[in-house]
Amino acid sequence: MVDFTISSTAFSQAPIEYFTPYSNPVQSQLLGQTANINPVSYTFEGMNQNDFDMAVGGILLYSDLGGNHRLVTIDKAGYGYVLKRGNLCGSSTSECYPNYTSGKAGFLPNDPGSVFTFGANATQCQDLTSPDACHRITSLALYPDGSPNEYLYFWPHGETLTALQLSDDTNQTANGSISSTSGVAVNGTSCTPSCPCSTGSCFTYTVVPGDTITAGGQTQTITQVTNDTQLTVSPGFSPNVTGVGWQYAGYFINPMRDTTVEVDSVFYPGASAIVSANGDTGGVVWGLATTSVGGHAQGSLYAYDAESLSLLWCNNASGSPCDNSSTFTAARFALPIVANGYVYIPTAGVTSMAGSSCTTGAPCSGIAVYSGH
Repeated sequence: MVDFTISSTAFSQAPIEYFTPYSNPVQSQLLGQTANINPVSYTFEGMNQNDFDMAVGGILLYSDLGGNHRLVTIDKAGYGYVLKRGNLCGSSTSECYPNYTSGKAGFLPNDPGSVFTFGANATQCQDLTSPDACHRITSLALYPDGSPNEYLYFWPHGETLTALQLSDDTNQTANGSISSTSGVAVNGTSCTPSCPCSTGSCFTYTVVPGDTITAGGQTQTITQVTNDTQLTVSPGFSPNVTGVGWQYAGYFINPMRDTTVEVDSVFYPGASAIVSANGDTGGVVWGLATTSVGGHAQGSLYAYDAESLSLLWCNNASGSPCDNSSTFTAARFALPIVANGYVYIPTAGVTSMAGSSCTTGAPCSGIAVYSGH
């Protein structure tokens, strides 16, 4: 990731700073765990070895809750990076390249890394001999409605639509207590997805890898969220803590995930996601995917409430809120475009669109248009 300076009269001939991922507790604990694979550091060499492409979902620029200009991207393994404008490599000086003075830039030892490295997917990829099994996130979307509950949205391959709430890295108080052994923090109360997890009683529905957890006066980095009742921290509580309350902090917290779409029905590379709204109200998250419907591949368009991820409408099933409408083949990696109450879908094939010149069963590509009026 490189940063160039642009003025009204010139463009810098060399980047003023750059960022390259480097090992940290969140990432390095996964690499090298698969049998017969040599452990590698989470550097660009390790990413190349494992086909963990960086920034496959693109780069999203946004302002955080404090008004700071940020950059977020996610790599193919499912690790996300939050960078700060003017300080990409995380050192104390704004010019990490070529005149950095604190830490080392660009994958060298003591590289301070990003402002916040986090696990975006429910399960991050390990060191694999089959990189196609890795998740892929095709797009990132944000709903900057000005409320305390702004979200980052994406839809990984093999998972469902996900929303991570923006935070300012301040401590959030969670319900319940934890105990711990050997660096594993365990929630004192068993919880399933049907529990009131919005109150903080579940790890899965509160924290993401990369957040910090504070318990018994100790602050640890969360490296893995195993299930609703257990997570792994680094370097580990010492001494162990038992039956104490806990707090957590991070730049992305309180993950929400859609529960209406079958994960196995969404084909590679997952779905693209964008947000439309009327100013800062009425936010809708649109997901475009190729799914398995009745044993056949079909383009599927979904509309979700941006605040709750409740499904508002879809085109590929009968019964509310879906209307079992037109059939198309979604173009891979394509993004829906929303403008003036219409949704435009680039397709790779159309079989029975209303008003289409294509005969039934004869594929032809084109733009499918849905009207919200």
